[in-house]
Amino acid sequence: MQNNSKINSSQKIQEFESFINEKLKPDLQKILDLRDSIYTKISNYLILKNNLEILEEINSTELTTLMDFGANIFVQTKVHDTSKLFVDIGANVFLEFTRKGAINFIEKQEKILNEQADELTEKAAKIKANIQTISQGIYELMNINEKEKEKYRK
Repeated sequence: MQNNSKINSSQKIQEFESFINEKLKPDLQKILDLRDSIYTKISNYLILKNNLEILEEINSTELTTLMDFGANIFVQTKVHDTSKLFVDIGANVFLEFTRKGAINFIEKQEKILNEQADELTEKAAKIKANIQTISQGIYELMNINEKEKEKYRK
């Protein structure tokens, strides 16, 4: 009977460890990666918002800047009219905005993205709690096995 109990405990421990390593940890990583991509979007929007606010402050209609062609190749570019610009609104769709309209859009997007990031942070915390709970259960199963061994040694 004791040997059968030991096998069941060892089997349960392996099942729990497998569940943690094959299900919970990959799920956690996916959520953290998605949250990181949202934080990157937020960062890009904030950079754009900051640049637009600077353009509003100096009230410039022309702009000379460097444009990234990819692979760190930059070309000096002159923008003749900065009153309107195109903003990527998602799915590679660009929409024309005034500077103030773009700033308003960015503020709304920032709020939405922060809410999404907060939801993902909560999901990640729940998964971490599940991993911790199951790990504690594994630890307790291991201690029960040790206590049973000592009980039968006496």
